[in-house]
Amino acid sequence: MEFLAFYKNLISKRRHYVLCTLPRITTLDFSGVTKVDCTTAEVWKHMNIKPLRFPAPQQS
Repeated sequence: MEFLAFYKNLISKRRHYVLCTLPRITTLDFSGVTKVDCTTAEVWKHMNIKPLRFPAPQQS
């Protein structure tokens, strides 16, 4: 997927979330995605999305 539009949708205010979740998007909400957008989305991802932590396997 290269083009995505969330016209009049609440997710449109979450541009960085969308870009870090779908990094191959080239056009979002009818405007091009720049390298600055991608870099900002990556920084946003590291600051806001915590990695999943799986419990350590229990030994019997």
